[in-house]
Amino acid sequence: MAFERLFSLPRKLGCDEGWEAGLYRQKGMWHRTFEQHLERYWELDGQCAVEMIDVLSRLRR
Repeated sequence: MAFERLFSLPRKLGCDEGWEAGLYRQKGMWHRTFEQHLERYWELDGQCAVEMIDVLSRLRR
């Protein structure tokens, strides 16, 4: 599920968990590596938004 992957990424980076917590680059991490993680984070965020819209539309029925 996209939510599980989204919430595990900040944990992997050593950041606070949650949607609004934000990500930061750890000392010693390559900028390129962090940019790849950040790109993946935004992809997962988009997938989560689509899943939430789907769930909400099913609840409205």
